[in-house]
Amino acid sequence: MKTLYVRPIRLTTSGVAIDRPCLVTNLSVTAQGADLTVNLRNGGATSPIYWTIEADASAGSQSVEFCHGLKFEKNVYIEMLGGDANSSVCIAVNEP
Repeated sequence: MKTLYVRPIRLTTSGVAIDRPCLVTNLSVTAQGADLTVNLRNGGATSPIYWTIEADASAGSQSVEFCHGLKFEKNVYIEMLGGDANSSVCIAVNEP
């Protein structure tokens, strides 16, 4: 049986969250100042959007748990659109 390790990662700007294959198991988006849209991409800034979540600044945050994980075969690139300097994205990943 393969042992998986869970690691939390927090970003406040767009960029690579983890630069190797993994499973994203949880995602939390906190919008401050303005609404925030977050796109998850598998492979970099120009890769197709794999998954999107939006958070309304008046609501504060959105969270989701992926029971079986979202599989990223290259890396996890997080694109943040909107929000302000206090907005953030947190993900938990399982990696071998």
